[in-house]
Amino acid sequence: MRGDLLWALVDYQEPSGRIAQVDAVVLGFHALYLVEIKSWPGTVTGNSLDWVNVRPDGGRLLKSNPYHRCAEVARILAGGLDRVWREPCLPRPVPAGARAVGRGRRPSSSGSTS
Repeated sequence: MRGDLLWALVDYQEPSGRIAQVDAVVLGFHALYLVEIKSWPGTVTGNSLDWVNVRPDGGRLLKSNPYHRCAEVARILAGGLDRVWREPCLPRPVPAGARAVGRGRRPSSSGSTS
């Protein structure tokens, strides 16, 4: 991820006023990536609507497919970015209104990301 920036647990305010959270945001040279992290023990199967988590103890949990919420968040953030940044194709900093809990890290001049 040379030159990419990562923020973890990013809070943002939706147009409705609701405060929501993105697990991670990666700002690359040509794109902004939203990362949804799930840590469900056992196996997960499903379709475009529902997922089933079969836990190691045999219990089954029905979960909504997280894609739909992630896509909604992406549309909300894209709309906010469109209002802030008018010119395409130029790298931009994170908007001043975004509150990042994690730290963006740039690689050292040697190319190492540590």
